[in-house]
Amino acid sequence: MTEEPSPRSAHEDLLYIRKTLEAAGQITAVSGQALMAAGVLALAGCAVNGWITGSPWSANNQGMALAVWGVVLVLSLAIVLFGMYRKSGG
Repeated sequence: MTEEPSPRSAHEDLLYIRKTLEAAGQITAVSGQALMAAGVLALAGCAVNGWITGSPWSANNQGMALAVWGVVLVLSLAIVLFGMYRKSGG
């Protein structure tokens, strides 16, 4: 049969849960606003890429499509790093 939980084991369980939740809160170093901004930038990159090339990967404009995504990559990285800096208290 099962044993009755002791107050000591319940206290240890609550301490474990508290430590786990505190550690999980520290992991989220990237702000949600920065991630949303990077997502909006990616959607804009899709629109610009479609407008410039006419399709996701046109045979004639592959270099231009890569350039668009390169710019999106650099700007997204800058946005996310800035969001991490701001969230860390900087």
